[in-house]
Amino acid sequence: MALENNSRKRKRDNISWVWKFFEYDKTTEIAKCTRCSFSRKHNNSTTYLRNHLATLYIFEEKSQEELKIAAAFFSDSGEEYSSDSNGESNDEISENKAMRLKEKLTNFLVLTNQPASLIENKNLIRHINLHQK
Repeated sequence: MALENNSRKRKRDNISWVWKFFEYDKTTEIAKCTRCSFSRKHNNSTTYLRNHLATLYIFEEKSQEELKIAAAFFSDSGEEYSSDSNGESNDEISENKAMRLKEKLTNFLVLTNQPASLIENKNLIRHINLHQK
């Protein structure tokens, strides 16, 4: 009894957000970026397309709920830094504040799927420095 090979390529809808920035040629199976000249054979994964978009500083749009969660990590009531009644010196307060900021930045990067290189952005550093004074 001969085995029949009924395996076929699984067809997927182009539902990933990255397809807003790529054109796909079915005959050549090439995905071409609409923002630049980048093109590559599509291998049923959008990871490399997403990584390419990251080099152009294009990231997945987040829902309002996801943005609210991320904003919560950056919000400060001001109370936790306003008093040193527990006897901490200014240096210790600054160290604690730096540790909390680092934790909030890490959580923000993870929750919003941002590249770690974002924390090296000069505008972000300038913004953080303005709020630290």
